[in-house]
Amino acid sequence: MKTTTLILSWTLLFVYGVIQGQSHFWTGNGGDDNWFNTANWDAGTVPDASSTVFIQDGFNVEISDGPAAALDIELEGAVHFTISNDLTLSGDLIIPQISSVFFTSGVISGGGTIQNAGLFKLESFAMKEISNITINNNYEFLVELCNQILVKDGTVINNAEGATIDIASVGGFLNQGTSATLNNEGILRKIPDGTNPNGNFYLILDINNTGIMEVQENQTFLILGGNINLDNASPGIMRGEGFFDITANFTNTASIAPGTSGVGTLHFINNFMTSSASIIEIDIDSTTEGDYDRIEVTGSPNIEGFMLVNVNTNDLVIGDQFIILTAANGINSCALPTQVYSEYNGNIRYVFDIICESNAVILEYVFELLGNDDFDTNNEFYAYPNPVDDNTRFVFSSEMVTSGPVSLEIFNFLGQRVLQVAEISRTNTFERGDLPSGIYFAELKSDGKIIATTKIILN
Repeated sequence: MKTTTLILSWTLLFVYGVIQGQSHFWTGNGGDDNWFNTANWDAGTVPDASSTVFIQDGFNVEISDGPAAALDIELEGAVHFTISNDLTLSGDLIIPQISSVFFTSGVISGGGTIQNAGLFKLESFAMKEISNITINNNYEFLVELCNQILVKDGTVINNAEGATIDIASVGGFLNQGTSATLNNEGILRKIPDGTNPNGNFYLILDINNTGIMEVQENQTFLILGGNINLDNASPGIMRGEGFFDITANFTNTASIAPGTSGVGTLHFINNFMTSSASIIEIDIDSTTEGDYDRIEVTGSPNIEGFMLVNVNTNDLVIGDQFIILTAANGINSCALPTQVYSEYNGNIRYVFDIICESNAVILEYVFELLGNDDFDTNNEFYAYPNPVDDNTRFVFSSEMVTSGPVSLEIFNFLGQRVLQVAEISRTNTFERGDLPSGIYFAELKSDGKIIATTKIILN
């Protein structure tokens, strides 16, 4: 009796294992690439929702005749896998570096995960839907000449650092009022599709950007909807020469940088803002309009934070001005630093005033800093010793002071004020405290006006 029971138990376990976790190896013996041809599978059956599928190097496989299902699908080597109908995936679809998956139509759903280290490409104008799927993109995700793509019901797209999502298409990712999220740590880029002169692509899903969001010339990302969130967080960058059209809830604590590989004009339609932690990055190649970065806004922005300016010319003249931001409907508020220091050939050299007007932000070149070799007592205002280990003393002549008390302010490279001394004499000692090593700038003020500036280096 016990022996019979044991045999029956092992038999049931074997049958249960076959039913629940059968492996299917693609042989291609059917002579075609049809998923539904039983002769192509070693098991002699078509995979089902419990199957673990293995497709070996060198094969082409296509799901097209009807809906397919699998627990896991693992591509091995150079495989060309096409999904042209529905696929229910509850486990992992593993795409290695030299494999390609082409999604042309249908619905991918089932709660599974696409692990892409190769090419995952969406193509054709047929309807496509990704529902309750996680996509972990570690290499190349390409959308080419498609239409609207539904990404819904908890779908999450994770674009890893070093990976790329290129959108060469019109259309969009639409969540249809459900939840969907795109987490970008790599590059999310709107590029020309070669057909439409102006490429508009909707991103109707929540976006968390700590990588690069880029819109190339004549290209637009439309991030629309009051129930959609766009968070550009450090070290994220929004850059390019195209358009960001934003009506989503926009939070920006990171960088805005016009241009891609060079200078350019970056456009923001509707919502645009910078916060106290934001950085606006500006490159200047010459004084000619079009040879320096610019941001054009159609809304009424609130602007604060800091500015990073890189100068790529030595032809600046005191008084040169650069309109680096315009707002067609006026600037609502502007709380940028009054000055910014910039580099030329890797050395701190130029000082600009930041001027906030009613509908523009302007940089005005006001003076040139001394080089590192010029820290000596021949200057009217200097720090000694400099570079600074623990403390230093600021030296200036009494003839420099016209009236009122003399105050001192110290700024870091981004123009952030790190120290303010309301009243200073020629015998005051500056203690560095917890300030980290780096280059700083000291402004000497009399009667509220800057009378001298010097550079200090903290070791």
